[in-house]
Amino acid sequence: MANNFFRFNLNKIPFYYVSGLFLGTQEWERKKLIQPGNYGILLVLQGVVYLSVGRHFFTVYKNEFLVVPPFQQARGFRKIPRGTRYVWIHFFPRTEVKIDNQYHQPAKHEAVFPRHGRLYNVQKVITSAIDLINMGQEKNSYIADLAIAQFLLILSEDYAELVKSRQENNSHMEIAESVYKYLTIHFLEIEHIKDLESVTRFSVPYMNKQFKEKYNVSLYQFLIELRLRYAKRLLALGNDPVYAVASQVHFPDSKNFSRLFKRKVGVSPLQYRKQKANYRISTPTYDPVIPVSDKIMNQLIADGLKWPKKRK
Repeated sequence: MANNFFRFNLNKIPFYYVSGLFLGTQEWERKKLIQPGNYGILLVLQGVVYLSVGRHFFTVYKNEFLVVPPFQQARGFRKIPRGTRYVWIHFFPRTEVKIDNQYHQPAKHEAVFPRHGRLYNVQKVITSAIDLINMGQEKNSYIADLAIAQFLLILSEDYAELVKSRQENNSHMEIAESVYKYLTIHFLEIEHIKDLESVTRFSVPYMNKQFKEKYNVSLYQFLIELRLRYAKRLLALGNDPVYAVASQVHFPDSKNFSRLFKRKVGVSPLQYRKQKANYRISTPTYDPVIPVSDKIMNQLIADGLKWPKKRK
């Protein structure tokens, strides 16, 4: 099946509908859902999601996303495994969404990405999604609307970076930029900075000198920062104990991890988790079924949203 590319015109800010985090506490098959005019986006953080949309079947793995268009039946076709985590986001575009068969760079005020794609800078996109979940809890709905527009732009920029990275010849890329991009994507695969030598074929002192001159931080400090960002995500979005989180980000000593975390973040790992507890939606049968407000519906109709006729 050819991948479709969605072009969202953001000259008019979309309407935020609902968003949240799903934590699979048991095996679960998603129930049937037809979205009433809103678009949905799934970002898989852990595990795998099996979803049929209309006549098409999608298997969405970790660090991938899926766009679910409106008025199409979406349902699970296989049980997702226990421990699967994903962010779901629903919104109403206020202008017609164009669908292309080939990717083209977005124009000004546009967000363009495929129906099913892979994240490039995972941390950046997930952080934007989590910010969006927070903004959705604000009383001023326009704040969440702006957050939706920002998220769509970030996802669009991320896909453009992925396309660019596939086209670039790394042998002609500046060494510091090449290492930066590699670490940003593969930091969990690097246990020690010296492991980079087998990837780049440059010595650590040489790479570190080039890297520090360009980014004003050492390779080691940058790697630690990437690990801590990921640890924050694991603490906020999961239930693993601190020692397990420490191990996943290559800190064999959980006490050293906790000390470093508190020094860099300002609170202990457990305190950080408590602060972010409102991210979680743990019930395995949850699906967003929230009435669309009259204000949003009236504006969408005024904007020219066309609703399909019901089949007899």
